[in-house]
Amino acid sequence: MSEIKPPIFLLLNGSFLEDIYLTVDDLEINIEAYDVESGDYTSAYDAEGKLLSVDYDRTVEIWESKVFVSLKENEPKFKQELESELRIYLKGLNDEVADNVNSDLPTLVQAIIPYAYKPPDPDANILWDFFKDMFLEIFKFFRKRKS
Repeated sequence: MSEIKPPIFLLLNGSFLEDIYLTVDDLEINIEAYDVESGDYTSAYDAEGKLLSVDYDRTVEIWESKVFVSLKENEPKFKQELESELRIYLKGLNDEVADNVNSDLPTLVQAIIPYAYKPPDPDANILWDFFKDMFLEIFKFFRKRKS
């Protein structure tokens, strides 16, 4: 049985690489059912060029629905299409790998990983909360001294 091999490449309107996710979970958490229903995301591929299905739970109201990804096929039939999309994307970033004729699909996938979606760092939120709280305490302190 074949598996989804991340990263996951999500195409907008079938011809424009829109999002790159390092894990299936990242995609499922960040894509909304509304976007899937509207048909904006028309194609998705894994790193091997296997076509994926992006859908949502239709048994609940759309605003409560969870998006999920599954394999549409077990064999990678879309290697050339994915390779072409990755080259276009990397060319837009002036990455020289895109123009190298010796760059195969695995090479292009490795080159594009730095541009993939990265979930927010939970420690960054903790640090932000700390500074926000400190600022408020300092503000209160000077406000009391002023009055």
